[in-house]
This record gives sequence, C-alpha cells and structure tokens, in this order.
Amino acid sequence: MSKQQSNVSLDEDTIDDLLYSARVGDKDALEADLATLASQNDSTPSSLLSSAIDETTGNTVIHYACANGHQGLLLISSPKLWHY
Repeated sequence: MSKQQSNVSLDEDTIDDLLYSARVGDKDALEADLATLASQNDSTPSSLLSSAIDETTGNTVIHYACANGHQGLLLISSPKLWHY
C-alpha cells in the first residue's frame, strides 16, 4: 500500500513541535518527529511538512528555518517537501 500524498490533519501541538524544531535548527528532532508522524498517519514527510502551517502567520517549516539561519535544515526538509 502506498503512502498518502495529501495534506494530513495535524493538531496544534504537533504543528508547534515541528515549527519549533525548524526555528531552533534541531534537525534530529525534526527528522524523528517526521518519521514517527509518517508512520502513525500512513503518510509521507512531504505531506506532513505541507500540513505544518502556523495558523496565525501562515509560516511553514521552511519559513522558520530560513528566518533563523538554519540553511542546513533546508537540505533535509526540502527533498522531503518536494518528493512526490
């Protein structure tokens, strides 16, 4: 069975955890959370990253990583985000 490529419904705490990891540049936490969530939701990291949007600002993992100078984090999140 293939993994779903559509957006996943994530609760606010889960979104906050993903965005926080991006904001502080915690690559290990972001990768671990994405792997766990992908398994739990029968989804892909791409779908999860596309679904993790700050309700107030509309910012994503990519926004938080860039705004805080964590370019190395983009190397792991970008391929996952654009993999279809």
